[in-house]
Amino acid sequence: MPKPTVHVLVINWNGLQHLDACFRSLLASPYAEARFVLVDNASTDGSAAFVRQNFGHDPRVEFVLLDRNLGWSGGNNAGMRRALELGADYVLLLNNDTRIAPDAIARMVALAGADPVIGALAPKLLMFDEPRVINSIGLTASTIGAAWDRGIGEINGPKWDERVPVIGVCGAGFFIRCEALRKTGLLPEDFEIYLDDLDLSMRLWNAGYTVMTCPEAVIYHKFSATMGVGKQARRKYHLNTRNRARVILRNFPKEKLPLAFLDFALGEARAVGRALLNREAWKLLVHLRTWFEALAYVPSALQERAARRSAGIHECKFWDLIVRRPQFFPGAKYLEHRAKKKT
Repeated sequence: MPKPTVHVLVINWNGLQHLDACFRSLLASPYAEARFVLVDNASTDGSAAFVRQNFGHDPRVEFVLLDRNLGWSGGNNAGMRRALELGADYVLLLNNDTRIAPDAIARMVALAGADPVIGALAPKLLMFDEPRVINSIGLTASTIGAAWDRGIGEINGPKWDERVPVIGVCGAGFFIRCEALRKTGLLPEDFEIYLDDLDLSMRLWNAGYTVMTCPEAVIYHKFSATMGVGKQARRKYHLNTRNRARVILRNFPKEKLPLAFLDFALGEARAVGRALLNREAWKLLVHLRTWFEALAYVPSALQERAARRSAGIHECKFWDLIVRRPQFFPGAKYLEHRAKKKT
């Protein structure tokens, strides 16, 4: 019986400096039924030419070259549509700033193959330059729609080697069963970036699949501890705040919405209070904008919910994995230490 095919989608936009380490690690994988696909968002730094010249000799290396930058969700969706058309069994969404252990793909295929109810797996992401430190092994999400990486900043050890159900998977390394994707649909492109991986994970749960950790599959990720500066930081703050509301409107069960809206309002009040105390007027404007955007998004969310009811995937099956406290990422000493080193 042939082994399942896996399309590894390396999402890229002007990430030339990362691609050598990433593709060298992929080509070291002995899993013959894998395809390593550069999904390039119209890069201008020669990324595609570099991969073609240095790794194109391997028949497993393929290309999805987009004529414009579709972002993380849009680019990955283009790669996933192609994988589904070609009859792939699994896809692995992989950031370009990663390297993957040689046996990681085979380990995820083995675990998913042993249980057809598994819709997605969260590999163990370790810090690229400090591999004793965890970047992510699944996501934690709260009642206000916020999510953060489970285990981030912790020292890797036996406590993180247990396979457990998780609410979602970090998009830097997201292993998904294609059969499940055909039921749930792809990433929400109107999110642009941030929390789109959580949204898809919740839909996998609601479609009757489980999302599990696969700690024996290891990926190393160049996680950045900084928020960025200037417009980049403000855009990230806005998208995270806006998309938290969208996660709630699209995915939370109706009977839990009063609790979610109450917690969301309390969280917003605290955030606005901090912004006023810190004299960060731009954050206040972001929150005001977000509230209007949430109201404007209601028709789209209702349409999404109606489509899921028609498809029979509207029953919430993830709620027991949602936490009420903490509401936001509680922080990690490792990340704080790195941030101080960079300032």
